[in-house]
Amino acid sequence: MPGVPAGPAGRGGIPGVAPGRAAGVRRYAEDVVPGPDGDRMVLTYSDPDAFARWIVGYGSDVVVLAPDEARKATVARLRDLIEEHVQLAEDAVAYR
Repeated sequence: MPGVPAGPAGRGGIPGVAPGRAAGVRRYAEDVVPGPDGDRMVLTYSDPDAFARWIVGYGSDVVVLAPDEARKATVARLRDLIEEHVQLAEDAVAYR
């Protein structure tokens, strides 16, 4: 994964991926299990925060199912993005 090097202590992240979507995630999948609501994949990463920053770029096409550290890092990154956007909106209103 670009910017998400897997080291010797790599961990396996399991995202659920919408059918036919997130080609970049699929490219790095070590295993793919097709399902009716999308595919479950295994990806190796070494840093859960870097993994989260990368995976959120795929938006609603990808949901991190496991492990818990990767899921929590992804939720935290999404919350950070929301906070950044709220601040930008408040600054824009205050600037007017």
